[in-house]
Amino acid sequence: MILFKQIICSSIFAMIISLHQNEFAVTQKDVTKSLTAMPIEKEILVLINEHRRSIGLSALTMMDEVTEQAIKHSREMANETVSFGHEGFDNRIANIRKKVGVIYAWAENVASGQTSAQQVVEDWLNSPGHKKNIEGNYNYTGIGVVTDKEGTTYFTQIFIQK
Repeated sequence: MILFKQIICSSIFAMIISLHQNEFAVTQKDVTKSLTAMPIEKEILVLINEHRRSIGLSALTMMDEVTEQAIKHSREMANETVSFGHEGFDNRIANIRKKVGVIYAWAENVASGQTSAQQVVEDWLNSPGHKKNIEGNYNYTGIGVVTDKEGTTYFTQIFIQK
């Protein structure tokens, strides 16, 4: 009888371990899947933060209110509501201030035509003005990426110090 109970207990223990291993395998699969399906905005943030850390700067944190303005600007450029560039930047900053309060510094990078996060970040880092913004004394950012009906992608990254 004791041997029978030991066998049953061992079997139950083996099933519990097996269930936990299967749960872990699913979790690992989900993690791998999410890394390969990362939105381009997140890829840009990762690349920007890798660069900042490599030169001893702190990472930027995404802020919804800043992202909202970056998306809006990229959408307006894609729709040709505004020309490509920084038109309306003061208004974007004013809108951010209305929602988050005082900000001490701000900057913006825009780009169009690149086809990947890697390409847009490389282009910005190879441009002295854009690189200065990336390496600036900022702690929050927002990134907006919009593709127009012809397939051209517009990028806006806004940086703020709060």
